[in-house]
Amino acid sequence: MHRIARIAAVMTAFFIAGLGQAESQDRRDRRASEEAVTILTTGITDADHRMSLAINELATVVTARSKVRVLPMAGRGGVENARDLLYQRGVDFAVLNSDVLTFLELTSQYPTASRRIRYVSQLLDQKFYLLVRRSISRIEDLAGRKVAALGRDAGGHLTAQTIFGLLHLSVKLESLADVEPFNDALVAGFDAVVLMGDEASRLGRSGGGLSDFRVLPVHLTPSLQKAYTGAVIQVGELAGLGPREQTETIAVSTLLAVFDWRSENARYSKIGRFIGGLFESLPMLRSGPSASLWAQTNILAKPAGWTRHQLAQPERVLSNAQLTILSQVALPVLPPASPTTAVASSPTSSAAPIRILAKHRLPLADETRPNGGVAVDLVTRGLASATASTSSPATNNPSVVLSWANQSVEPLRALIEDRSVDIVLPVDATDCDRPNDLSKSSAILCDQAIYSSPILTVVVGLFTLADSEFKFVNDQSVVGRTLCIADDRDTTELNANGRNWLTTKSVTVIRRRSTLECAGAVQSKDADAFIADDLEVRAVLGRLGLSRAFRMEERPLATHGVHAVVAKSNPRAVELIAQINSGLVELKRTDAYSSVFPQHLEFLWSGQSTGAALR
Repeated sequence: MHRIARIAAVMTAFFIAGLGQAESQDRRDRRASEEAVTILTTGITDADHRMSLAINELATVVTARSKVRVLPMAGRGGVENARDLLYQRGVDFAVLNSDVLTFLELTSQYPTASRRIRYVSQLLDQKFYLLVRRSISRIEDLAGRKVAALGRDAGGHLTAQTIFGLLHLSVKLESLADVEPFNDALVAGFDAVVLMGDEASRLGRSGGGLSDFRVLPVHLTPSLQKAYTGAVIQVGELAGLGPREQTETIAVSTLLAVFDWRSENARYSKIGRFIGGLFESLPMLRSGPSASLWAQTNILAKPAGWTRHQLAQPERVLSNAQLTILSQVALPVLPPASPTTAVASSPTSSAAPIRILAKHRLPLADETRPNGGVAVDLVTRGLASATASTSSPATNNPSVVLSWANQSVEPLRALIEDRSVDIVLPVDATDCDRPNDLSKSSAILCDQAIYSSPILTVVVGLFTLADSEFKFVNDQSVVGRTLCIADDRDTTELNANGRNWLTTKSVTVIRRRSTLECAGAVQSKDADAFIADDLEVRAVLGRLGLSRAFRMEERPLATHGVHAVVAKSNPRAVELIAQINSGLVELKRTDAYSSVFPQHLEFLWSGQSTGAALR
C-alpha cells in the first residue's frame, strides 16, 4: 500500500513538473510573440517578388537597429491582406495597394477597414498601363467588352476593377494566364489588357508580339482622384508598343499599412518602435540589395483616401537634415530593353532618329511633367521647328527618341563611350578656360563634347535658413563662411569675376551629393549657405513643402546658361548642334519660346501644388 502511494506521488510529481514545463514553454511563446511585430508581404505566390525580398531586408535591418523583432509573413496580397490585417490574430502590418480601401467600399466588403487600417508610409508607385485594340479610341468604348488582367491575386486585377468601378464602366474583366511573354494568341478574344508597372516587364523586349494593341491614355478624372495620382507614360516606355508621344495615365501607390491598435494595447508601443526603426533605417536600406525600390519610398507622401497612423510621424524621429535627404525620391523605372529606353523610328521618317537622354532636374527636366520639363520641351520643339524650316533631305522629319537617365544609365558614358545617345541635357554652362574650377564631368565635357547655345538662362543664388543672420550684401560678407556645393557643380562662381574666394581661402567649401543634401547640411548647421540655381531650389523645396524653411539672398551670385551637349565623336555632332541652335532661334522669332515657360513654371508659385514660394 505504501509502495502504491509512493508510485502515485512520483507520478504526480512528474505530472506537475510536466505542467510546469508546459506553462513555462507557453510563457516563452507568449513572450516571444509579444516582443515581435509581423508584416504580411505579397509573396505567397511569388517568394522572389521584389517587394517580398525588400520586406525581408527591412526586417533584418530594423530588427538589428530597434528593440523589436520583425517577422515577415507570406500573404496573398490585395483584399486577402486587408482581411488578414483586420481579423488574423497576431498580424500587425501588411503591404497593400492604395486603392484597396476604395475597392472594399465599391464592393461593400469589410466596412470597418477605413477606420481600423492606417498607413505608415508609401513604399513605391506603379503606373497603370491600358493596352487596347487599335480600333478603340476612348476608355468609354470598353463598356461591355472583354478586358484581360493577370491572375486574380495580382495587383492589376484589383486596380482594374476599381478603376472601371469608379468610372461606372461595366466591362467583362477576366483573368489572364500568368505567363510571359505576352503574344497575340494569349490575348485572342480580348479588346484590352491592363498591366501594372511590375507586370509590364512581362511584355518582353519586343512588346510580346501584341501587334494589334496600343497604349490608351487614362486621364485622372475627379472620380479617379479618390484613389490615384496622375502619371505620364514616356515615349517608347513600353517596348514595341510606344507610345509615340507622352501619354497620361494614373499611378497606384504600394503602402505599408498597420492595424490601428489602441494606445492601451501592449502592441501599440511595439509598432511605434518598429515605425521609428523603419524611418531611421531608410538610408541604410537605400544602399542595400533592394536599393532601387527603397529609393522610391517617399515617407512624406499622403495617399488619397488614407489616414496616417498617429505614430508614423517622421519629423519626430528624424532631423530636418535627414528628412531633406530622404525626400529625394527616385521615379519607377521599367527594366530597359537597351541602355536607354527607345522607340523605333516612325515609318514615315527618312532620317536617322535623334536620341535625347534627359537627366532629372526639376523643373528643367522632369519625367512627371508634361513634355518633360521646360528645357526638354524647348529643345524638342526647337528640333521640330528647325527640321520643318529646312528642305534638306538629311534632316527631313527625323523622329526624336527621348529617354531618361536612371541608376543604370550614366549620361556621360552613354554620350561619349557607348554612343547610345546623341544629345544629353540639361547641362550647365562651363568655363573651360578655368580647369581648376571644374567638376570631373565638366572637364570631360570640355574635352569631348560640343555645347549648344543656351536653352535658357538661370540665376545662381546663395540659399540660407529663413531665420539665418547671414546676409550676402557684398563679396566681403561671405569671408569666413562655409558654403555647400553639389558634387556635380563647378566652383567657377567662387573664383570668377575677380572673387578668388577659393584661391585665397576666403570661404570653406563642402561637397554633398546633391542640392537637397546641401540643403540638409545648412539645416544641420554644417554650412552657412548652399549654392544652387533659383528655379531648381524653388521646384524641389516647393514640392517638399520646405520653401518657408529657406530664403534666397536678394543679391544673386551669378547667372549662367543651361545647354544641350553632343559628343565631338558623333558623326552628326555639327549638324545636331546646328539644328538645336537654329530651332531655338525659330522659337524666339515668335511667341512659341516665351509661351513654353508659364505651363512649366507656374507650379513654382502655386501654394496649392508646391507649398509657399521662397521669400
